Amino acid sequence: MENNVFEEMAKRYDTEERIELAKVVVKEVRKELQNSQSKTLIDYGSGTGLVSLELSDVVDSMVLIDASKKMLEVAEG
Repeated sequence: MENNVFEEMAKRYDTEERIELAKVVVKEVRKELQNSQSKTLIDYGSGTGLVSLELSDVVDSMVLIDASKKMLEVAEG
């Protein structure tokens, strides 16, 4: 696999700006999920999980998918 720029950025990817944007996205997505019965969240291009991990309390299960293994390692914490 060719060198993925996100592999190198993973540990410093979550900037204040990205964190603030994720909060806005989470707020809007949370509204949509509130009235669903069974919920599985699939986050394609999840990066470090800034959005999906914040929604873990309103879903039954989640799958994070990203081309960068390092991003997923950060998400796993």
